[in-house]
Amino acid sequence: MRSGYRYGDAFVDLVVTHEWGHAVQNRLDVRVRSIDGALQADCLAGAELAGAAPDGTVVFESGDVDELRTALVRAVDKTSWTKEGDHGSASERVDAFAMGQQRVVEGCLPQEVSTAGASAQGR
Repeated sequence: MRSGYRYGDAFVDLVVTHEWGHAVQNRLDVRVRSIDGALQADCLAGAELAGAAPDGTVVFESGDVDELRTALVRAVDKTSWTKEGDHGSASERVDAFAMGQQRVVEGCLPQEVSTAGASAQGR
């Protein structure tokens, strides 16, 4: 975590919410888990941070969003405990995180599940 601060203080929020995303995945029905587990965790991290900002649970400072994207790009599998490709490419990670920010949790679910859920809610 200490070394992550070189990307900015928002790095800690990213790591915590990414790992929270994995914890959520472990509790989900297998049908709503993505085969790209790390990218789904990035998406859930984006959804969590976007959802926590309006009520003040997380306060974004100027530059934090850029710090988060920079951390996603620079921290791609550059750890001793991951293999290259475990978390997807830098652009895939940024796109997954942005999907969560824009489309919230439903945007992080496999397409067929989120489509079925939207149809059921519309009835």
